[in-house]
Amino acid sequence: MTIDYTKKILKRPVQVAITDKSGTAGLVYKINELLELEKKVDKFTPGMREVYESIHRQFLDGRTTAISEDEIISLVMEFMPHILSCRYPSKYDVPPKE
Repeated sequence: MTIDYTKKILKRPVQVAITDKSGTAGLVYKINELLELEKKVDKFTPGMREVYESIHRQFLDGRTTAISEDEIISLVMEFMPHILSCRYPSKYDVPPKE
């Protein structure tokens, strides 16, 4: 409900940055927002833990900047390619290999 009020006041969608303070809920929100999936992912979607741990590890290693959208998409393609199939239609669909 808060997001709806924020959208109305700011007249733009809410932006979520993935940083060292982000948890899996923020990452799930960002992936669903970025990929515009028909079937939403959640923290139990296979590969989500690996994406989160990869991001978390970068911050443990000293990263101080937010994770970019391109980086998130790359991690999703690496650890969660199944969500880019026809079961999870998205604007980033990967064409089938022939």
